[in-house]
Amino acid sequence: LMLVYIIRNITIAVMLIILIYVGIRMAITTVASEKAEYKRMLVSWVVGFLIIFLIQYFLILVLNINSSILGWMPVILICSTYYLS
Repeated sequence: LMLVYIIRNITIAVMLIILIYVGIRMAITTVASEKAEYKRMLVSWVVGFLIIFLIQYFLILVLNINSSILGWMPVILICSTYYLS
C-alpha cells in the first residue's frame, strides 16, 4: 500500500501543476470560446482529482471484501465436508 500512496502523491503534484497552468491560461485568455474550453478542462481536472482521492477508498473496500470472503472459506469447507461425509 505504500506504493499506492507514493503514486498518489506524485499524481497530486502533477495535477496541481496542471491546475496552475489552466488557471493562468484562463486568467490571460480574452476569447470566450477559449475560456469555455478552459472551463471544460477545469471540470475534467476536478473529476480527475476526485477520482485520485476516491480510488484509494475503493481499493481498501475491495481488499476488505476480499479478506472477508477468504475468511469465510475455511468455515464453508469444514461445513461442506461435515455434511458430505
